[in-house]
Amino acid sequence: MIAPAQLPLALKLRAGSSLSSFITGDNTLLLAALDELGCTESGQLYLWGESGSGRSHLLEGKVREAGGAGCFLAAQELVSLAPDVLEGLEQFRVLAIDDIDLLAGRADWEAALFHLYNRLREAGGSLLVSARQPPGESGFQLADLTSRLAAGPVWRVVPLADEGLLELVRQRGRGAGLEVSDDVARYLLARSTRSAAAIAALLAQLDQLAMAHQRRLTIPFIRSLRLS
Repeated sequence: MIAPAQLPLALKLRAGSSLSSFITGDNTLLLAALDELGCTESGQLYLWGESGSGRSHLLEGKVREAGGAGCFLAAQELVSLAPDVLEGLEQFRVLAIDDIDLLAGRADWEAALFHLYNRLREAGGSLLVSARQPPGESGFQLADLTSRLAAGPVWRVVPLADEGLLELVRQRGRGAGLEVSDDVARYLLARSTRSAAAIAALLAQLDQLAMAHQRRLTIPFIRSLRLS
């Protein structure tokens, strides 16, 4: 495996971003496809969906499942570097690249991704990527790269409906050590951006404030706060 000094962009996975903690909602078939990834040689999966739909969570969860044989990269971190940072990554059994569409339209990066794809296939590894749009709508200029990314299963990550979001509020609350009643969960959901990241940030802020004030998380207490 590549030593940490050789691969500074292999990001540390966030606590809680496991496949078992992902609230499925209408993504049952997608989860089944993700579960199969890595079970056969040269697999691939392309996930797309709006920001906050859980794409990053799924990629991190699959890499966590792979243990030392997995690698998670964020394109947001890659864009400021030279594409040769991708050299040698074909040694991983599961390679995940989050927000890969951020590299679209950059000829050097597209060529590097195309060659990495081919090397990974030859090595028998699996590629898991996420983007905001399907391959043909993500802005890639290299036709061969677009066709490669579209060659395997392409799944949309369906955002959670209300019940799923309420369960997300309760789950993230438990993770932060907060007791979140159903009434409080509904109150918070009505006042939060409907995404996992926004809900997690809100609950982290409430956790700090509840500890500082030595208060339980109730609707009157939340109303008394000036939340950012």
